[in-house]
Amino acid sequence: MQEELPVIASVGIASPLPDAVFLAQEQLQRILEELRGEFQRLSAMGGRNAVPADAVARESHAGMKSLSPREKQVWVAIAKGQSTKAIAYQLGLSYKTITGYRTSLMKKLNLHSVADLTRLAIQENIFSS
Repeated sequence: MQEELPVIASVGIASPLPDAVFLAQEQLQRILEELRGEFQRLSAMGGRNAVPADAVARESHAGMKSLSPREKQVWVAIAKGQSTKAIAYQLGLSYKTITGYRTSLMKKLNLHSVADLTRLAIQENIFSS
């Protein structure tokens, strides 16, 4: 869904906004096209802080080898959508311990969000291991 930006047009009328900047229609159109292109490029890469997918995959594969069995167990639970509190209860550990495992997973796998952890879990099919 594309969000429409508000445009204020003024023809000989004082601006209701003290710091308003008025652009010619051509300038506004060019800026919007550049922004759309940048958003599309970032979306294709996976987000604003994205690294090329092959670089992430190489680092993630290397990190997967260093995961402990408990880290893998927590990773599967996270990837299945379980909350930190639910994982802690299920494994008989504290909330803070699970948070520590999640942080460790992200660091070892060079990932930056739970969504990235889930995406990699699906790609690597860790649910069956």
